[in-house]
Amino acid sequence: MSTAGFIALTDTPVTVPLPEQSSASAGLDFATADNITIVEDGVYRVDFHVLGSYGEIGNVNVSLAIDGTPQPGGMLAYELLASELITFTLTNYYTLTAGAQLSLQMFASVPGNFFFAATGPSATLSVERVA
Repeated sequence: MSTAGFIALTDTPVTVPLPEQSSASAGLDFATADNITIVEDGVYRVDFHVLGSYGEIGNVNVSLAIDGTPQPGGMLAYELLASELITFTLTNYYTLTAGAQLSLQMFASVPGNFFFAATGPSATLSVERVA
């Protein structure tokens, strides 16, 4: 979970800071900063939620990355107006192996700052083993 103020975006993906961890996280490892590491092979439900606004007019992309690679079934992109509040929310299921590292990445068509919501969690990555 992140309560960061903003993140500078370009056309190169950057990892979203996720400094706050859940205490109810059996089977997951948080030793690597801004990542969730899978401890056990299985099928996982993965959800992400990002809330904020962009300082420019342009396309903003949020994606789930596994081992640093954005996943085609885990990407959302919206064209935003400057300072328009937007919520990116996605749920999908993935077969993952132990050691896989999950993170959120963002990039934009026009360089600028993405401002996270001023209060509450503004970026959340949730992972749950289902099989």
